[in-house]
Amino acid sequence: TASILVGLFAGGENDFPADPKVEMLMKRTNDDIPDASKIPELPALILPGQHTGKRKSSSDEDDEPVQEDGIDYQLLGKDRAHCTPAELDQIRRERNRMHAKRTRDRKRIFMEEMEGMCKTLEEENALLQSHYDELEAKTAPSFSTTVSARETDGT
Repeated sequence: TASILVGLFAGGENDFPADPKVEMLMKRTNDDIPDASKIPELPALILPGQHTGKRKSSSDEDDEPVQEDGIDYQLLGKDRAHCTPAELDQIRRERNRMHAKRTRDRKRIFMEEMEGMCKTLEEENALLQSHYDELEAKTAPSFSTTVSARETDGT
């Protein structure tokens, strides 16, 4: 009797050879599923002239590389205690420009990550849907013949 039971129940899942990609998707943990909360943050913004715990000498400033991003780092590094109101206003505008650029960059990076994540999830969804449709097509004929036989019997 044990061999009969094994023969009856052996045909369950093994009738449908599963795609290895589908198996991998079905067995992954919740941590492996793409999620918008897992998009990495940009590193903290350290502005020139902020107190970082050490003072630069004038010879260190010459070694500083010049960045080509349109931000006046020399202006931002000025000592604000010795600035005129016009210079303070210019520094404020430069800081605002810098923060606005960073916000645009952060949004661009987030949108690129989200587009990639959406594409991945859509591909996985299509793969799983096609696998489901195959399983449904293989199991549906036996179910539909049972239902149609009941309908003809009147039960």
